[in-house]
Amino acid sequence: MKVALIGYGKMGHLLETRLQDQGHRIVAVVDPLYTGKSSSSGAPAYASLDEALSEKDPKNSLKNADAAIEYTGPDSAVNNLLFLIREKIPVVTGTTGWYDRLPEIVQAVNAAGTSLVWSSNFSLGVNLFYRIAAYAAKLVDPFKEYDVAG
Repeated sequence: MKVALIGYGKMGHLLETRLQDQGHRIVAVVDPLYTGKSSSSGAPAYASLDEALSEKDPKNSLKNADAAIEYTGPDSAVNNLLFLIREKIPVVTGTTGWYDRLPEIVQAVNAAGTSLVWSSNFSLGVNLFYRIAAYAAKLVDPFKEYDVAG
């Protein structure tokens, strides 16, 4: 799969390594704070989504990405998501703190006919904990002396 990384901080670097380990290719890295010309994998680095989209070399353009992974910050996430949705680039985001705008994002995804995967936490351990807690609540719920809700 050809992936664009939006945000190239600690998580972006980790994702780049893991994606390559799985045989995926990074086609672009977008981060206004990253000053390098290319990423660790050799993918071109861009300061903005507009710059990555307008790249003349089709193999290094954002248009060539099968999907984008967005890990930035809450102040830029919504604009990044709306841009990617408008361009019909499927996107996965792990950025938190923007969920008050989720209805707007869902509406944009539906209108564009594209895809979005988001989660408040992609950690396997945290998600296993959520499931264990839900299962424990079901086990305790039949006992009247316990109130699982509160």
